[in-house]
Amino acid sequence: MDIMAIGAGGFLGSHIIQELSESGHTVTVLYFNRAPEEDTCGARWLQGDVTRREEVQAVMDFCQPQVVINLAGLLTTLCAQEPFKATQVNILGTANVLELARLHGVERVVLASSAGVCSPERKDTREECFISPEVSMYGATKFMGEVLGREFRRNYGSEIVSLRYTLIYGIGDVATPGNAMRLKEIESAVTGKNVVIDDARETDRVHLLHVQDAAHATVLVATAPGPLRRVYNIAGVPEDFLSFGGIVEILKRINPAVGTVEFRGQGHPVEHGLYLCDKARQDLGYEPRFTAEQGFRLNAEARLKA
Repeated sequence: MDIMAIGAGGFLGSHIIQELSESGHTVTVLYFNRAPEEDTCGARWLQGDVTRREEVQAVMDFCQPQVVINLAGLLTTLCAQEPFKATQVNILGTANVLELARLHGVERVVLASSAGVCSPERKDTREECFISPEVSMYGATKFMGEVLGREFRRNYGSEIVSLRYTLIYGIGDVATPGNAMRLKEIESAVTGKNVVIDDARETDRVHLLHVQDAAHATVLVATAPGPLRRVYNIAGVPEDFLSFGGIVEILKRINPAVGTVEFRGQGHPVEHGLYLCDKARQDLGYEPRFTAEQGFRLNAEARLKA
């Protein structure tokens, strides 16, 4: 299958490319500024900006994809700091991808959405949850991407599928600030480093998702026979809805010589919700393959060898 992966030069994208290539698919990557020096998976890398329609069109003209995966987007902190740019990249960029995919007869478009679109509940957060009026700029742009996908389905019959990932972690570099980078900093304590987290509390809770599980779910959606639903939650096992303090306890079990982690965040604890994946399990056979204990242990081994 010919697959175009947009914005796949980062943390999650590298794992998606690897799994697709190892499964025999032909992958063309439209990247903005993070092409690897060496790609061992054999993907084709072409530079372009998702906000520039003509650049996206040129790559689609070249590779004629059957499926498009759109990972391009600004994350939480940058969206809050630069709302205009967030709108250009996360909303206009998505609209460019959907319209060009329609014109090229693409069979399916997979959109990277986020659990951040939801008004999270302590339990049973499913795809039907309400959108909070206090949704972050990031969550709002991701929800607008889902709305665009819905309207393209209604108007043109395009199969657009949005994936609401929870907090992704695992081996690999995170380039932009947000919870994923904060988690990387906490993890670094496993080497004995003392860490200070200024903007979070020990009792803040997140639902973790290993990057290889996120990549596998994306590949399942990209390659599964249709029809598929419009939106799927993608998360780790329910037991991996953990506080940051709980993550530190896992690190202590992995390496008793772990450094200290001091949390200086103020205000009430933040709970980002426990997200259920029953629809992904039913339709795709998706099952998380990593627990937080296993995932952080692999990360720690990589860090301690470095």
